[in-house]
Amino acid sequence: MTNNIEDFIEFQDSGSIQELFGPQGANLRILHARTQVLIEHRGCSVFLKGTDQDRLQLVKRCLIQLYNLVAAGYRINSQDVEAAIRILEDDPKADLKKVFNG
Repeated sequence: MTNNIEDFIEFQDSGSIQELFGPQGANLRILHARTQVLIEHRGCSVFLKGTDQDRLQLVKRCLIQLYNLVAAGYRINSQDVEAAIRILEDDPKADLKKVFNG
């Protein structure tokens, strides 16, 4: 029997949220496909559910850091989401702002 692990994130800016999620939620689908973490949202709240704590925390770190990039004016695309996952898998303490802004 697998135990579901749940977590949530509360963001502030709904405009940045839409940019973060991508067209029709494309960026969320990429995160789900790569991690098998279920991502649901309602307003500015994002709910995460999965069976692997490390994967769930990876998605949470990825969403928070990408949101901060978007809020600072960086326009993300699907390649950025893929890169963010790889970077944070390799180094959970990586700062995506430093990576993406050079």
